[in-house]
Amino acid sequence: MRTATVTLVCLMAAALFMTSSSSLHENDAAVQQPGGSMLPAEDTITVEVTDVRPLESGISSSLSVTVDINGETVSSPVLDGPYCYDIGWQAAVSVPVDVDVVPVTVQLRAHDTGGAVRCDIGGSDDAVTLSGRSASLLFNRSTGDWTGDDYRGDESGYGRLNGCDDGSIYISEHDCELWFSITGGDTDGDGLTDWEEANRYGTDPLVSDMGSDRDGDGIPIEWEDRWGYDPFTWEDHGMLDPDNDSLSNLEEYRMRDWQADPYRPDLFIELDQMAVQPRDSVGYVTNGTVELLKTVYNRRNIVYHLDDGCMGGGDIIPYDGLTGPGALTDIYQAYFLHNGSTAWRRGIFHYGVIINRHFLVDGHAFPGDGSILDFDQGGVNCFQISRQPLAGKMLRPTQEKIDFYYACLIMHETGHTLGIYAGHPPGCDNQFSKYPWQLGSYIFRNYRSVMNYRYTYHLLDYSDGTHGKRDYDDWGNLDLGYFEP
Repeated sequence: MRTATVTLVCLMAAALFMTSSSSLHENDAAVQQPGGSMLPAEDTITVEVTDVRPLESGISSSLSVTVDINGETVSSPVLDGPYCYDIGWQAAVSVPVDVDVVPVTVQLRAHDTGGAVRCDIGGSDDAVTLSGRSASLLFNRSTGDWTGDDYRGDESGYGRLNGCDDGSIYISEHDCELWFSITGGDTDGDGLTDWEEANRYGTDPLVSDMGSDRDGDGIPIEWEDRWGYDPFTWEDHGMLDPDNDSLSNLEEYRMRDWQADPYRPDLFIELDQMAVQPRDSVGYVTNGTVELLKTVYNRRNIVYHLDDGCMGGGDIIPYDGLTGPGALTDIYQAYFLHNGSTAWRRGIFHYGVIINRHFLVDGHAFPGDGSILDFDQGGVNCFQISRQPLAGKMLRPTQEKIDFYYACLIMHETGHTLGIYAGHPPGCDNQFSKYPWQLGSYIFRNYRSVMNYRYTYHLLDYSDGTHGKRDYDDWGNLDLGYFEP
């Protein structure tokens, strides 16, 4: 009799538990997690596309993104491009919590009168259209990380797809770059997944930990978690520089809002400009120049960031007809370092200034806090470009030509801050290579680089060393730490 009673009680309890559990899932209510927190039975996986831009000319101004999450496809409206920034478009799909690894596919299309063409964003081979590739990813709900055609530490950067990663830099394949993020399984929105908080960190998944620095190393928990560091173990982030771009992790964290990646090189340049005069035929550097520069570096996975005012720099300097000896140092102190108040920028930014005319040279690189004669030593972090001599190079200056000339000169002078200087290699800044009738022009003709005076106003690129005898691999020998003192 006692055995039968116990059996009946157990059956009733089991039935009650099954009814309660079924009710919870049917009503999409909460599921018990370690620590007593109640979390949803379904999770929303969100793919956000922030920026899209072409890496070659001829890409249509109309672009669209298609994202597939766990078998459900979401398409964006047509984007007005081709340079699309701060898009903020999201594809969000609900996924049951028992699906821990969620497949995600990202595609980009360019639209023109001939129809839609799938762009190459550096993913797997597309069997349908050879000129287009999509990216296949696997999002881990437990850790909040993803792998596949993009992953933490890959050469193009985490959350960035690059169509040139297959080596198609000089081949037209509708190469583009696309910036994105994937989130999910993070109830309190602090950048840590519910699983990590309950099982790895012992924090509350319903209470935000964003901004907390549990190990006291100067970097908050969400940044360390995103980039694979242990938020509860002190690391010397002021010295760590895994991508060797001369930006420490502390500096990468400081520039996080501008897509800095500790595992992929970033190149930050502040560009200040002298005020223009009414009859100035050249004028200010425009977005056209900036886009040209971004493309040539970004396709090589050195992501180019030009501060023309968007990152706290980009000052307009009062007009001066002729910049005399010592004046550039004064400009550097007043407008770059702001007399010491922004000295931290010295370790992150190279500094360029567009002036009206220099008393001695049309353009040159120099150390802002050292002697101009130290050009062949580390610490060269500045350059100047004079407008009036540039204007004299163009017979009929269209805006397109002005943009290109500015881009060539900025890239040339930036190259000096990256360790390529006069005579190193021999074809760089060779005064006997400027004109076709000069001997140096013939000797160094294979050095196809903007650093070679023969090509400075005709070629927006560094050489990769593949053009034959007396060529030099600029790209392979850039010293991203050369600008440091």
